[in-house]
Amino acid sequence: MMGLDLLMSDAKIPFAIRKADQSIVEVSDVTRGQQCGCVCPSCKQGVIARQGDVYVWHFSHDQNARDKPDKACDISFYSCCRQYVIELLLKGKITQLCTPEYVISESCNHYGAGDEWTEVVTGSHTFENITVKTIKSDVEIGIGHHNFRLFFSYPGRVLPNCPDDKKTGLLVVDMRAIKINYYAQKTSPGLLKMLLTSLLANENEHKHWLFHPREETVRSKLREKVKIDAEYHAPEASDRSIRAANNKIAHSPRQNPVNIPVQHGQYRCLKCNTTWQGRKDLDSYCPKCHEHCLVVLQRIISN
Repeated sequence: MMGLDLLMSDAKIPFAIRKADQSIVEVSDVTRGQQCGCVCPSCKQGVIARQGDVYVWHFSHDQNARDKPDKACDISFYSCCRQYVIELLLKGKITQLCTPEYVISESCNHYGAGDEWTEVVTGSHTFENITVKTIKSDVEIGIGHHNFRLFFSYPGRVLPNCPDDKKTGLLVVDMRAIKINYYAQKTSPGLLKMLLTSLLANENEHKHWLFHPREETVRSKLREKVKIDAEYHAPEASDRSIRAANNKIAHSPRQNPVNIPVQHGQYRCLKCNTTWQGRKDLDSYCPKCHEHCLVVLQRIISN
């Protein structure tokens, strides 16, 4: 057992479990030193509340504690934060959640390498009075009739698969900023709770959607747009073929040259919705946005 004590003695733990009521407490919430009455959240070894004037306040394993570990401790700052934020959510200490915008893209290679079309799946939102329940991969958030899962990500933790239920979204919350902000400030009562609450309720910079229920529908529509775009890119080549054919006929060795009738029609640009009249196949460029890939000939007017 001494080997385990030595292995865990240097761990700096941001919170611990108070033995008296089994609640999670920050180091600033308890009495200093061995009198804190707390144990490690992972291995249940007794801890010491370090509340000095030089280093950031923290708990550390007490090698002389009466409560000894029964396994190797896998405690880390991130696993502590994950456990703490889940408890805050379940106990209703965090009731607001903001979610980020989600934009998807599809490549459009006929314009050139790197070109793409984008579409917004969902904008950024702020939800209040959320409901929470625990699941295998952290928690599930309920907002009215809609649900999505929160996954707390940090180095070494593998992302989960997308939910089998395509009506349930999956939002990833990156915990790395919490550690940076925590150690950059002087420890004060409730600091970690404040940082975690702010991350969920006010900040979107460290969140991203791994899956959203509207994603498949929006992506299907986006692919259809890209397909239409590709089809209407072809007229550039067709225009050259038509001009070449006209030129060949015009210069053919005939006694009576054939006059090729020019048809006129009404065009509409699918990109900017501009309409105009012009020669069929020759005036298929939008006068407003100068596109031809998304121009359609609506009807023939005259020859």
